[in-house]
Amino acid sequence: MSDNRLFRGIPHPLKPALYLQLLYTGLVVVWQLVGLVLLSMGQLALGPTASLSVAVQALAIAAFCIWALRGSFPLLFVLACVGPATAGGATIVRAFTAAPELWPSDEIRYLGVAVNVVGVMTLPTALVQYFRWKSSHDS
Repeated sequence: MSDNRLFRGIPHPLKPALYLQLLYTGLVVVWQLVGLVLLSMGQLALGPTASLSVAVQALAIAAFCIWALRGSFPLLFVLACVGPATAGGATIVRAFTAAPELWPSDEIRYLGVAVNVVGVMTLPTALVQYFRWKSSHDS
C-alpha cells in the first residue's frame, strides 16, 4: 500500500494494525448498508441486525484510530481496538448460538463470522504492533 496523506505521520510498525482496523470498518459498513437495503426491499438483512448506527459507530472508531496514531497516541489506538474486537467476538458467538433462520443462508452466516474474525484480530495485531513500536522507542 502506498503511503498517502492519510497515513503520513503514523508510526510504521503500527500501520498493519491500522490497515486491519480500516478493513474491518469497511466490511462492517458495507454489511450494515447492504442489510438496510435488503430490509427496505422486504427481504431478510444479511444477519440479525442491520443498523445505520453501527455503520456510523464503525466509521467514528476508524476516524478516532487515525487521529490517535497521527497524534502520537498509540496506546489510545490500541484501546480503541478493544471495542470492535469485543463486538466482533460477541457477533461470532451469536452466529453459532442464535437461531439460524436469522440469516438468509448458512453461507451468509459464515461470511459474517469471517468478517468478524477480522474484527477480533484487530486487537492482538494492535497489541503486538504497539509493543514492537514501544520497544524500538525505549531503546
